[in-house]
Amino acid sequence: DTVNFDTGWVEPPTYKKGLDPLGVQQPCIATYAALLPGITNVTDRVTYFGFAPWLMWTYGRRNPESTIAQFVQALRRAEVLLTLIGVRHGVATSDGFPDRHDGAMVGVSTLKDVVLNANSKTVIRPSTYATLDNVEARYFKNKRGGIGQYYLGVLRDEYHLLDEHKNGMIDFTLERGKALAEQVGKGVPGEKFFFCLEADRVSVSDLDSLSAFCPCQLRTSSRSDERAALVDAVLARQPDLSENPEARRRSVDLLLKFLHAANGCKFVWGQEDDFLIACYTRNLPNGKRWSLSAKDAEVADLWAFYLRGELLSLAMQRLFREALLLIQRQSPSLPTVEAAGQWCSNNEPFSSIGGGRTFDEAIGKVRSSLP
Repeated sequence: DTVNFDTGWVEPPTYKKGLDPLGVQQPCIATYAALLPGITNVTDRVTYFGFAPWLMWTYGRRNPESTIAQFVQALRRAEVLLTLIGVRHGVATSDGFPDRHDGAMVGVSTLKDVVLNANSKTVIRPSTYATLDNVEARYFKNKRGGIGQYYLGVLRDEYHLLDEHKNGMIDFTLERGKALAEQVGKGVPGEKFFFCLEADRVSVSDLDSLSAFCPCQLRTSSRSDERAALVDAVLARQPDLSENPEARRRSVDLLLKFLHAANGCKFVWGQEDDFLIACYTRNLPNGKRWSLSAKDAEVADLWAFYLRGELLSLAMQRLFREALLLIQRQSPSLPTVEAAGQWCSNNEPFSSIGGGRTFDEAIGKVRSSLP
């Protein structure tokens, strides 16, 4: 008789490429989530907060008997079309600020060249890039697109704008999602959007006629109702619009005060990084002191704590890398982690850093040499 053995438990672990292999950034991620609940490092465009409920609401009315496969196809094509609109509007306006139009849009790295290489006779088929096949033209790997991977969680759990069915269908919520979707619908040519979506054909002139969907247009009067509804949702200016609004309000308020205080300053590293640096050092990008009230200083201290964690995580990864390289070069016999640490501390480059001093003494030496 043949006996089958499962030997999977002795196989070597599969290497997974990631940005935080040691997990040292997890405290930072937790701090970020506590200071800005409902806003993550991948929910970059607030336009998706309104576009997603509007898409689900409009699609549902047009296709009440839709299957999950048909829904996924429509969702992916809609994301492709929205990004194409943003890219085209950035090209057409030539205002020097392309990020206002297509920055952080889902699939922009793939779809930008599609628009740049198009001419007045080009016919773009969203399905070419919305495909689920593993081909170079595919705009996004996740089956339910960027909305499913990045935005669904916060729009479902924090803002209650979306819901999710067991079969994978994403839906709007009647209490909040529908109201926001209706506001979005007032300011965009929804019928033309779905005409191009269902025909699976879009030209450059079509993209121009759909420019009202571009994220930059949120600042215009035609989308003022949507903008007001989004501000209400993010800042929870109406009761029960969000789960954890107070922390988010305080952080957004501090960020606005930073931008006001830095008015006229030339940003050194960019608005986001300079904001964190200002919280950490209490200095504006031009070097002037940033004076804060006691209440605002509490929030700034928390963002300074977040930045210290980021800096520490980078330092820890660099130290770990140097230790591995040192061990690889000299191949010592190191039976335990403690033995590895002791051995590394007695060899360069670590021996010159520590020199037998305590950690506090080593930090003090570095601090004394700083400008």
